[in-house]
Formats: sequence, structure tokens, C-alpha cells
Amino acid sequence: MPPSRWRSGTPIRWPLLSCLLMLAACAPTLAGPDGFPLSPAEQAALRPLLAAHPGARLARRADHTAPLLAEYLADHPGFHPYFSRADVDQSGRPDLLVALVARGTLGPEFTLYFFRDSAAGFGAPVRLGQPLPFADSAILPGEGGLYLGPLESDAGFFFTWNPVTGRLEEVRDSTS
Repeated sequence: MPPSRWRSGTPIRWPLLSCLLMLAACAPTLAGPDGFPLSPAEQAALRPLLAAHPGARLARRADHTAPLLAEYLADHPGFHPYFSRADVDQSGRPDLLVALVARGTLGPEFTLYFFRDSAAGFGAPVRLGQPLPFADSAILPGEGGLYLGPLESDAGFFFTWNPVTGRLEEVRDSTS
């Protein structure tokens, strides 16, 4: 039964007002690319990155221009070319890989960022390489590293996890 002051006809303004104020104070939910749900930890990691790059946004599937993507999505329906959760550092926790896209002088430029996950949450973003026109490329994580480049090709960039330095390092092509 409600308290007597509420039964006496006093409107329930204060409890409703305090609830509305609490909702207004909460940070808005950050949506993942193409509706991918983001955990609160992922949202907390991405907010400062996006704030530091006001002309950029999370890259979407529609930013990918290679016709091979449709065929790849048919075989891998949950795939996103510019967003991935994978245990790149082999810690047992999924790290976060995202690409931001911004308008460059020659068209869209993509910049890949790596967020290492730990017991304390995601670390600061590490930029992998320079902004490049990767509209035909994708992030493809693998065991102990990742590939950034065109689908079904080895013409991109390879990064492997170095446990000694605690970093992803680009693997230079020894054949060129």
C-alpha cells in the first residue's frame, strides 16, 4: 500500500521527476556499425576515440565497395568488414577492432584501431597504420594476428601479436 501522503491526493511528481532526471543524466547509448550491439565497455572505449575525431564515424558495410562482399556475407552472415571482436593478443578475452572512416582528399579514408581487452577493461586505442582508402578491404582476425586488405587476397597488411613487446606489429612481406 502506498504511503498515506500519496493516497491523500498528492501527485506522485517527485518520484517521477527523480526517475526522469536519472534517465537524462545517463550517457546516450552508442550504436555499433550497422546495428551491431556494443557492450557498455565497448561504448566507453569508443566514445573518446569518436570525440577525438569529430569528422570520422564508425565504418559501415555500405562503405565497402568490393562486389565480393555480398558473396562473402552469404557464407559468413555475421561478418562485418570494419568491426571485429577477436582474441588477437591471445589473452582469453576478445579484443576490439574497428575502422573509422573520414572524408579524405581522394575519397573516404579508413583508419584501423585496436583496443586490447584486460581485466580492467579496454585499453587506449592503438592506431594500426595510416588512414588509407580501404573501401575494398576488411579486417580479418586470425590466430595471433590479423589481416587488413581485400577479401580473398593476400595483397593487404598482416599484423601479428608480439608477446614480448605487448603490441601488434606489422609483418613485412619478405618476398618483395
